[in-house]
Amino acid sequence: MEPSLRSRVARRVLGSPEPLTFDDSFGTWEECSHHAAGYDAIAIVERVGAATREVIDGRAAFERDGVLFFEPEFRWPVAYALAASTARHGEIRVLDLGGSLGSVFWQHRDVLPPVPMTWTVIEQDAFVELGRAIATPPLTFATSIDQAAEFGPWHVGLLSSVLQYLPDPWQALANVLSSGVDMVVIDRTPIYSGAQDLPTLQRVPEHIYPASYPAWILSEPQLEEAMRGWRIVARFPGIEPPMRTKRGINFTWSGLIAIRSDS
Repeated sequence: MEPSLRSRVARRVLGSPEPLTFDDSFGTWEECSHHAAGYDAIAIVERVGAATREVIDGRAAFERDGVLFFEPEFRWPVAYALAASTARHGEIRVLDLGGSLGSVFWQHRDVLPPVPMTWTVIEQDAFVELGRAIATPPLTFATSIDQAAEFGPWHVGLLSSVLQYLPDPWQALANVLSSGVDMVVIDRTPIYSGAQDLPTLQRVPEHIYPASYPAWILSEPQLEEAMRGWRIVARFPGIEPPMRTKRGINFTWSGLIAIRSDS
């Protein structure tokens, strides 16, 4: 269930003059994986690590997937959710699935309330090792929710541009929903109106990085089913534009905020 390092390249190039392409001519996730090629995980980890050090040292405002940004740029729905959770609990406790080296934390640190805070990132081994080496509290890192239990409890589950890169996104979401959080924020996730998730081979423009890897276009009806027992209080667009698969299926990058119905 751990997030795929491939998402680093995927998200990095969405603003490129040559757009990403999503080839949905394959029938299964396994077929897409079989045709994927040209991916260098270590290079991505090193690039994200170098960019994060620049942010920590104050030479950049934030980084996204290894790309540095020098002016503040906030995801206001995410900031709102954190403020709402703070108002309820008097502290910030985030479970960040696939959160790289704490990208969302670094991006928003200047607008977060001055309250006690724990921000737990669930990532793959290479990111966890590097995160533990270079980051400081309130960031903590683990390779699974079970491994991170010592850092809980959490109030907000954050899933930003990660579900689509997991072999079993609905199990990953279920794990977050059952972790004890009472609010969930899903952001920058490709969604379409079909009844079943759509497996695609996501290709990156060669002048950026010669890579391709599997990615889901997630089913909106399946997302609604997965969120039963939760009240969706906000929906909002991602930062990416609407797109179309190779076979002409339209999809959008979307987000939501949901609160546990019994909370």
